Amino acid sequence: MPNILQYIALGNPLTYIIDICRRLMITGNTDSILGDLIAILIFNISMYFLASIRFKKIIE
Repeated sequence: MPNILQYIALGNPLTYIIDICRRLMITGNTDSILGDLIAILIFNISMYFLASIRFKKIIE
């Protein structure tokens, strides 16, 4: 994959979910998935706050 697309993929939470699934299927080890879980959590929290701010503006 070209370098620019690799950087764009880092912002996509599906990248981290696929990485978690791949690690669990291949190694079965849950120790190495913490970084991916944190990335997904940060993305979800930021999207929640952006959606709540946007929803407030629509309601008002």
